[in-house]
Amino acid sequence: MRVRWLLWCALVIAADASSQTTAGVMTGVVSDPEGAPFANAFVQLKASGASTIVNAVSGGDGRFTLSEIPSGTYELTVNVPGMKSFTRTNLVLGAGATLRVDARLEDGPSLRTIGEDPATIAAVFINRPPPPTGPTPRLPSGKPDLSGTWMGGPGQLPSLEMLPWADALTKERQQSDGKDYPPTYCLPSGPVPLLSAGFFGIVHGAAALVLIVDEETPGFRQVFIDGRDHPRDVELTWMGHSTGRWEGDTLVVDSVGFRDRGWIDFSGHPHSAMLHIVHRLTRLDLGHLDIEITVTDPGAYRAPWTAKKSAVLAPNEDIREYVCNENNKDLARPPR
Repeated sequence: MRVRWLLWCALVIAADASSQTTAGVMTGVVSDPEGAPFANAFVQLKASGASTIVNAVSGGDGRFTLSEIPSGTYELTVNVPGMKSFTRTNLVLGAGATLRVDARLEDGPSLRTIGEDPATIAAVFINRPPPPTGPTPRLPSGKPDLSGTWMGGPGQLPSLEMLPWADALTKERQQSDGKDYPPTYCLPSGPVPLLSAGFFGIVHGAAALVLIVDEETPGFRQVFIDGRDHPRDVELTWMGHSTGRWEGDTLVVDSVGFRDRGWIDFSGHPHSAMLHIVHRLTRLDLGHLDIEITVTDPGAYRAPWTAKKSAVLAPNEDIREYVCNENNKDLARPPR
């Protein structure tokens, strides 16, 4: 019995040692053009020709670590709002090995100017008083009252399985520093409301309408909650046509009818006229709102994808007037 016990222990130890050597680690430091560490950078590792995808966020010292990575060949991307994306391909990680890849980011088109510096923007979100506490307010109907000015963090995009044309166009836009970004020409920033970080407002109007208000062009979106369907021949517009319904305490916003000139985000991800967006808004209590965004677009993406984020009530903030045409130096150059 003792011999068999020792043999069993040896097999377990050997198996454990084998499992420990098959998985590798990838680590590194994300820094800005001057070499200072970049915190909260989104890091993604994707296997070449496989479904393995691992995500991480850099810490306060800019360091990230991706653990338990199977051996293979990978592509590493690092993204920070306002900075150029960092990409390294053909990274070979051996069994049980540790590979270090540092990411020195380059300035994007904003050049981290006043009001557009990622570190400053992050500080606005971090250095704030906590949101008010209390129960979820209710409408006369008993449904949650989503009204208020909210501050949302950025929605982290998952790995997007793009069709070849969409992938090529995204890379072209990134290589050209996003020079054709629609807001440059005072056009709407994107068809997916609440995906990016910033302040927004929600207003319950008449019983049949909810308004989502922000500081972008055109500044508002109408959500019809009177039970109507989308028009059979819906007109294609920048912001689409939105209807809403309640599922318990969650407001579900369904949007279709988008023209295909918008950008999903500043990274240049495109969409087609087949774009279909579903928002799920859940007010957890007085000060917190959960947001789930599901995007389906078979004209640009191989599969639907979902982004999740949260927002906090900002009772001392207002949605400010924004007039794009004022002092815009880029209008003389028409978009492609």
